[in-house]
Amino acid sequence: MSSPLLTTQSEMLLETATGVIRAHLERHDLPLEPKQLDVGIEMVVRLVLSHVMQPSQAPARTADDIAWLAGRVLQVGD
Repeated sequence: MSSPLLTTQSEMLLETATGVIRAHLERHDLPLEPKQLDVGIEMVVRLVLSHVMQPSQAPARTADDIAWLAGRVLQVGD
């Protein structure tokens, strides 16, 4: 059964998660326009929540995969 927090009442969760990621990324000099950063952050947040709702593999593997993808999309690191 789905949690209302993640389905119909997700606005606060999305805002909080987005804020946490944005605060972390603001410490880096990213080669992204503000709109690109917004889209990248939203993608990461929604991908994570999707895996929370319906995991497809072990949590550590999922975390590694999402970190890899986020790094490419947000152009963080090598």
